[in-house]
Amino acid sequence: MSLQAGLIFFFVLGQCSGDSVSQFPHIQKTTEGHNVTLNCTYNTSYAGVVYLQWYQQYPTTGPRYLLQTFSSDSGKHVKEGQFSTELRDSEAVYYCGVRHSKESCGSHGLISCDLNELR
Repeated sequence: MSLQAGLIFFFVLGQCSGDSVSQFPHIQKTTEGHNVTLNCTYNTSYAGVVYLQWYQQYPTTGPRYLLQTFSSDSGKHVKEGQFSTELRDSEAVYYCGVRHSKESCGSHGLISCDLNELR
């Protein structure tokens, strides 16, 4: 079975000024049962704690939270995260999201997301 990871689109639920999230490379190929590493890069002007979150969504379900890491390095604006997974029998979409603390950008915890489709 062929496996591809392709960047589908970028959507924003809310963000601080100048924030961006992207997953690269846009296309990855492998065969079923092999690991795939998804990379996420984000650029933020926020100097506080930033949370990098990963979600997985199968075709018949809603997104499922997988894991979260955080960075408090206020001197570095471009940050990277990596996630490895193995696709077994079905297609999945993996979302990379970045969230700031509620105080950073308004009254809500805001998130910028990007996604890869694996098939």
